[in-house]
Amino acid sequence: MPHITYHHYRVLSLARSTERRDHVRAELAAAGVHDFEFVDALDGDGDLPEAEVQTYFTGERLAKFRARTPNARYKVACDLSHFRLMHRLLGTGLPMALVLEDDFAVPPASRPLLPALRARLGALPAGWDVLHLSLCDATPQAWAGPGVRLFSRGFCTLGTLYTRRAALRALRAAGVGLRNVDNLLLDLALTGALASYLADPPLVQPLPAARWPSEIDREPGAKDPF
Repeated sequence: MPHITYHHYRVLSLARSTERRDHVRAELAAAGVHDFEFVDALDGDGDLPEAEVQTYFTGERLAKFRARTPNARYKVACDLSHFRLMHRLLGTGLPMALVLEDDFAVPPASRPLLPALRARLGALPAGWDVLHLSLCDATPQAWAGPGVRLFSRGFCTLGTLYTRRAALRALRAAGVGLRNVDNLLLDLALTGALASYLADPPLVQPLPAARWPSEIDREPGAKDPF
């Protein structure tokens, strides 16, 4: 079983989100993590790389992105940011990546985070692909090991640990272009393409939306169901 280290930690965050980055530094320091990397997420308010947009988006999603409908551009920017990190993992010698979005908290019971994460890794069955660090609004499923449940019918990328195999399969499936990254990972789990699990109790949890409103859903109006 490969060991998770500080070198695997990546935090996706907009470069302009200085308050959120200050929160991440404080939260991870309190959880005993002092070495991690901020990765600048793509900003839906600006121009997005056309070649990548055409690679990963098609049909209604692409049309709504072009029309700049409420939250469509922000979802596309978020998805591309995650896909870039998957590509980055495949270009390294690392066996896995831990990706956090910047609106998480580490529950006191999961501190220090690194030993708690290593314990969950040790409990995962052989051949695992994805460990969601939060409960992802999922209905609790069968236990797969101490602190680890099967993943089903939930979605989120607040905190995700995934292998090189998972990154490769997700990127291949992403070319269909119709599902956001959260639902894409769910689809792959439901079809058996990825062996996905949940940490329970969670290793990270979302911050209250009232304090940290979603960057994706900040525009008024109906939301795109992708």
